[in-house]
Amino acid sequence: MKPYAFQNHPIRSCIYVIDVASDLQPDSIIKLLRKMEPQKLPYNGGYASSAVWLHVRLFKPVANCNTWVLHLQNHLLDTVDIYHIIKDSIALYARGGRMQKQQWPALSGFKPACVIPRFDNGPIDLLIKIKTRDVLAVSLCLTEFGRYQEQNNISNIFYGIYFGAVILTMILNLALYFTAHYHTSFWYSFYVGTFGLFQAFTLNLINLTRIEDTWLLQVLMPLSAGLCLFSGSLFVKHFLELDKRCLSSRALVYSSVLGLSISVLAPFDAGRTASIWTSIIAPLFVIMIAVIASIYIKKIPRPALFLSTGTSLLALSILLNTLKNFGLLPVNLFTEHGTIIGSAVEFTILAIALVDRITVLQKQTISADKKLEQIERMAVESRLKLLQTQINPHFLFNTLNTIAELTSTDPEKAENVILQLSKFFRYTLTASQTPLIQLEEEIAIVRAYLDIQKERFGARLSYEIIVENELTDVLAVGMTLQTIVENAIKYGISSCNKGGSISIICAIIEDNVRIQVSDTGPGFEKNSSINSTGHGLNSVRERLVLSFGKSAHLSCFNNQGAVVIMTFPRRTSFETSGYNCR
Repeated sequence: MKPYAFQNHPIRSCIYVIDVASDLQPDSIIKLLRKMEPQKLPYNGGYASSAVWLHVRLFKPVANCNTWVLHLQNHLLDTVDIYHIIKDSIALYARGGRMQKQQWPALSGFKPACVIPRFDNGPIDLLIKIKTRDVLAVSLCLTEFGRYQEQNNISNIFYGIYFGAVILTMILNLALYFTAHYHTSFWYSFYVGTFGLFQAFTLNLINLTRIEDTWLLQVLMPLSAGLCLFSGSLFVKHFLELDKRCLSSRALVYSSVLGLSISVLAPFDAGRTASIWTSIIAPLFVIMIAVIASIYIKKIPRPALFLSTGTSLLALSILLNTLKNFGLLPVNLFTEHGTIIGSAVEFTILAIALVDRITVLQKQTISADKKLEQIERMAVESRLKLLQTQINPHFLFNTLNTIAELTSTDPEKAENVILQLSKFFRYTLTASQTPLIQLEEEIAIVRAYLDIQKERFGARLSYEIIVENELTDVLAVGMTLQTIVENAIKYGISSCNKGGSISIICAIIEDNVRIQVSDTGPGFEKNSSINSTGHGLNSVRERLVLSFGKSAHLSCFNNQGAVVIMTFPRRTSFETSGYNCR
């Protein structure tokens, strides 16, 4: 074999033997190795269930260092037994791998490694037995001890940043799920968590040999991979908002079922079959996602573009890592840590995509709410106008009856009533165009109305209007006070042969306007529900609620006649937004 002479450089050749029965002893292996020629590394056995023996001869490197570390460039080697050959004797030197406890001088780390003997007596012959249930691809590397520790420290920092970002991404997306009620964030958090867990097992960062439960370690890796496939499928389906009937949606549903199947299969066969399925399906799944996202770029450009970019980069990194695992590419930063780098880039892109998507959806929701509010407001205004058209003919009918009566008895009064009616009707038409008017104008028109009725009833009618506060800029619903007074005339005064009086008291109490209208008539009928129906007051009550909400009230009761109290919040033309007040 060629001497090894370069620091931190892969050993390019050795002699290796495949132990099909996995029962050969070191002595038997040595006899076989003496008849063989050196072969190139890396060795690729695929998913081999047989043990592989490697014989490597190390010559003293040029670099002047007393302590050297031999490490195997594969994280997923189950057991690694290293024997030291001294002349004709063979002794177990170190043990490592993820499925057994390290035996000094094996070093604990992400990959099997051990401190080799000193080169005091010339070249060092080592016999290495390797067995794994995952991809058996091996290359050897000799590194100066200090450099090896430095590389381990850098890897620790690198992995710490990566998995810290994974945990932070999970927490932030769960927060988005609970605050924004965006279900896609939940599936994305689930996907990131299971992907990170799968990577932790793949990189041998979670080593359960300390509790001597190798079966659990074998099971958890394919289990996390299956859950990652399951959650990733549902994340993409929700993120792209795919219709259940479309082909892409069905493919993702089948993928999620397949992911659950892998998870269920993981406990059987110590995870071997599930691991093989995962290595085949995972790259195909990522490529499928990239294709689906590309198809939907025209329909939903930004989410699909984000998704296709992220998954394409992840697919490329998985491809590089897979080719490295099978010994088709050399071990370097991008082939060894490609999946980590690719997934980190994908997570970043998809996190931005989720925030962007939530922002767009919130804007759409706000826009839809504004449109709905506008529609509801238009409906309210239409309802108000309809109610006003129901009230105005009622008053006009009563007034025309009064004019008809006065025309024959007192033409001058009739003429005066017609003039007052013209003024009143002009006000009515103007008031019907706005939801709120100045309360002073409403009181003034009620005064004009009572003057008209005074001409009709003469001495049978008396009235008083008391305003206890300044009403400048105070707003009210047009034609409501007039309707109450009209009812007092029609059902209170006109039903009494001797007539009666009407009293109107308007006051501002704290932040509310209170208007009381009372008459000396017979009052409300005892068999009627005073506060709900009767005498046209329902229209007034409904208009108040439509304009002021539930804080407006209309109450009716008897107290030596009928008493109606109208209460509504105090609003001014300066405080009211969205109304075109007169």
